[in-house]
Amino acid sequence: LAGAEVARTPEGELPEGVFDLAPDLLPGRKAIVLLPPAETVLTGRVRFDTLVARPDVARVEMRLDGERVETIGRPPFEARIDLGAVPRPRTVEAVALDAEGRELGRDAAVVNAGAGSFRVRLIEPRAADAVGPVDVEAEVDLRPDDHLDRVEIAWNDELVATLYQPPFRQRVRVPADAPVGYVSATAFLADGSTAEDVVFLNGPGGDERVEVRLVELPAVVVDPAGRPVGGLGAADFRVVEESGPQEIAAVHDGSGQPLSVGLLLDSSASMADLMQRTQIAAVDFLYTTLDEGDRAFLVDFDSTPRLAAPLTSDLAALGAAVVDSRADGWTALCDALVFSLVEIQEVRGRRALVVLSDGVGREERVGFATCLRLVRRVGVPIYLVVLDRDGAGARQAEKVEEIAAASGGRVFFVADPERLGGVYRAIGEELARQVLVTYSPDPPPESGSGFRRVTLEVVPPGLTARTVAGYYP
Repeated sequence: LAGAEVARTPEGELPEGVFDLAPDLLPGRKAIVLLPPAETVLTGRVRFDTLVARPDVARVEMRLDGERVETIGRPPFEARIDLGAVPRPRTVEAVALDAEGRELGRDAAVVNAGAGSFRVRLIEPRAADAVGPVDVEAEVDLRPDDHLDRVEIAWNDELVATLYQPPFRQRVRVPADAPVGYVSATAFLADGSTAEDVVFLNGPGGDERVEVRLVELPAVVVDPAGRPVGGLGAADFRVVEESGPQEIAAVHDGSGQPLSVGLLLDSSASMADLMQRTQIAAVDFLYTTLDEGDRAFLVDFDSTPRLAAPLTSDLAALGAAVVDSRADGWTALCDALVFSLVEIQEVRGRRALVVLSDGVGREERVGFATCLRLVRRVGVPIYLVVLDRDGAGARQAEKVEEIAAASGGRVFFVADPERLGGVYRAIGEELARQVLVTYSPDPPPESGSGFRRVTLEVVPPGLTARTVAGYYP
């Protein structure tokens, strides 16, 4: 089997039962392949195409985040699915069924995932009851700098196969006399990092997944002079939701968590005479702010946002992308924010967006209300540096300050471009002191139950915390 190695015992013999080399343990032909659109940001009604590889497929169910949204009864098996007005990660599934309604296979894709994070997801099996030969398929999401070493497929604690390249498919035999157990897929990176996904089979709860919902509040604590303060622990904070005080699980400071930064640079025509100075300041910010293990991506925007450099720790590549930007078009700030929020929303740990612009554009595809809603949903601090040479920035103050307040960030109005270096250094100092306050909400909110407002208080007198305004479950 290309790309796979069957697990063997130290003696070189295969154990009986789950691991023999019977022909029915070779994975079957994949019944259906989902073809998601290539765009980075997807909203509204979007067409999803499929490729069906088996003649006994009678209909296809399309599902969005686990809920059936459409059933197609004849070729071509395609559907238009409403992803909503706000771009957020959604899981789209295509499930192939035969004439009797038996599942023949499925495929899935996550849209609006952006740069994402390292993870593995089991696409198959999904049926609650499965006995005998069962096809297992895993999908691995990698960050741009990740190097995948292998994927291991196991039944309970027994290794079935080691896969080195996609497709990560393997057939596992679930014994009829002992069918209760779990299938797992574990992905290994070259640096030793791992990610795992597990599906339980034939138990009382069927396809059971255990998820602990933790809320992360990125925060910066400042003293009365506005200087960032570090060295605080869980006992120094108090979290209050609409339902009352919450018990803090942990507080992680900047020294123990890598930082991911999205750097947004306005390259509209109105910035033409400032490009060189802004580029120098931006490159200096990257080199003075990012430590070993930190990453950044660059979004260059004018009328349209572009991912000029993906999330990477390569400072030379980031710097080269900064100096390659050229001035043209108008300023589409909200479009750039939405594009960048989609890019960073699946990244975990300490993170921030740092934006340099000369104001909010007038001709944008994304409205301010939609942009603000995504800011609240993603919950990443946004630092906005607004060049205000002619006082135009003051006219945009309400919108940019609303974005900063919702995200726990700050706004800097800069009249003199020579001050950019100092502003970037101030942002870097705050990011170095950024903490993550985590807690499990009590009572746990229902998914999709609406925006939950949060207040983060600092116990020591004279100190204040700046964090996100709340979160969407």
